[in-house]
Amino acid sequence: MNNTAERIGAKNSNFVNPHGLHDDNHYSTPREIAAIMAYAMDNELCRTIMSATNYTTVHTPEHPQGITMYSTGFSRMSATKFGTAQVV
Repeated sequence: MNNTAERIGAKNSNFVNPHGLHDDNHYSTPREIAAIMAYAMDNELCRTIMSATNYTTVHTPEHPQGITMYSTGFSRMSATKFGTAQVV
């Protein structure tokens, strides 16, 4: 993740774990987080998952029904269509 972040211009960011839970060595800037988010939104699967109110993973032998994840991130928004962000 750090290599990809640096490749897209996030030179003042460092990530210690993939889940984002607190660590004193995690750091970034608002501009770089926006750039990382824009990069993530270019990935169709990532965009689908992050914009859904719920998402069920593919079925596996361990989870024959898949795993359904729920997001409350958009629960207070009334818009149904969002534009694109641009880092300047």
